[in-house]
Amino acid sequence: MTDLQTGDLLLFVSDSSSWFFRSLSNMISWGTHSNYTHIAMVLRDPVFSDMPPLKGLYVWESSWEGKPDPQDGKIKLGVQITPLQEILEAYKDKGHVFLRKLKRNLHHHCPTCCQTVDHLFTKEKLEEIHTIVYDKPYDIVPRDWIEAFFHIDSAPQKTSRFWCAALVGYIYTKVGILKPETDWSILTPNDFSLSGENLDFKNGNVLEDVIKKIE
Repeated sequence: MTDLQTGDLLLFVSDSSSWFFRSLSNMISWGTHSNYTHIAMVLRDPVFSDMPPLKGLYVWESSWEGKPDPQDGKIKLGVQITPLQEILEAYKDKGHVFLRKLKRNLHHHCPTCCQTVDHLFTKEKLEEIHTIVYDKPYDIVPRDWIEAFFHIDSAPQKTSRFWCAALVGYIYTKVGILKPETDWSILTPNDFSLSGENLDFKNGNVLEDVIKKIE
């Protein structure tokens, strides 16, 4: 776990005992034809304005954890930062967590782009993204879910609300991993898996071709 870096992805398979979240997970699995029900992005030592600097490993996600967000002490259904160990402990009892890392050295895969993926996740770029997504609610609008199922969108690239994959898609688009025309609002966790077919990478696939289960 010590080699995790900002931008790496965690994919989740949930066995939640909560009726609401079990139903939500089942709907995601059914709609995406995948076992993955949630996705989050790793943050290492995140620093944002108007919040204390955080040391260690966290995830940036849109979800419900039932615990205070260390940014502001609020319990949220929506975009939040969660300590990595906290979410891993929670999933010991309700599911499984899988890791898909970014290729750290992009120069070998794309000679014309940044030499390392870390050049994409600059403090300035992350700050800009944070300003937009901070405290945004989880997308529970039925129309959005129906349109995502059919992979259409009457209001693309929404920033007023995010479900988990939309948040990750937004971040990846804004740092330049995905093409700027990407409609993050209809992405699903499965799109970031090995079988995903809907990601349009700006300079070729920068995700490793292996997914590892975190024990």
